Amino acid sequence: MENTAAKKKNIVLKSTVILVIAFVILFAVLRATHVILRIGYKYVTRSCTEIAANGYNINDKNISDVKYLNSVERFIVNDSSITNVGFLTDFTDLRVLTMLNSASETDHYLRTVPSLGNSPELWLVMLSAEAEDLDFIADNAALKLLYIQTKDTKIKDLSGLRNKPKLEKLCLINVDCDDFTPLLGLPSLTLVEIVGSDIPVYIKNELTKRDVEIKNYSTVEAQ
Repeated sequence: MENTAAKKKNIVLKSTVILVIAFVILFAVLRATHVILRIGYKYVTRSCTEIAANGYNINDKNISDVKYLNSVERFIVNDSSITNVGFLTDFTDLRVLTMLNSASETDHYLRTVPSLGNSPELWLVMLSAEAEDLDFIADNAALKLLYIQTKDTKIKDLSGLRNKPKLEKLCLINVDCDDFTPLLGLPSLTLVEIVGSDIPVYIKNELTKRDVEIKNYSTVEAQ
């Protein structure tokens, strides 16, 4: 009986060791093939749809796996030490980009926004990024909806809106612009909301003739 019990115990022990080894090998393979990724201090699958930099403790050194993500729809940068967000260009499904609060009061770690040329729908809240123009969406011909809110800087140049034949809804908060003629080159536009500058009357008239709904507030507070 004692020999039988010892054999059973030995079999269980060996089986456990084999399972552990198999798990380690499987995990290593999944990591090597980038099915499982390490983003910051968390492990996620390649199909992860939302990344919040604050929750993942992401910084420039531990974000290298992010380039293998292929389904990110929401990316939130909040109190992080990320200084390079060029990888956002590869997020073809990106719909929501939020940039909140710099890492320190003196260091605005996100001074520019990389080219976002693939997503047809973009909601951007950029309270810590400097965006005085819309060059980062200049190559996005598929854009249908664009919402941008900035804080520390004002959007002065709307030329990035050119060549947007599918753009239907546009909302820009915190604008200090003199040239609104790019709005006239948006054939699919149904709604435009501009906060921070007055759209010239002749631009409004032309848009009204096309049944475009216009919401225009000269100051951010008036919204």
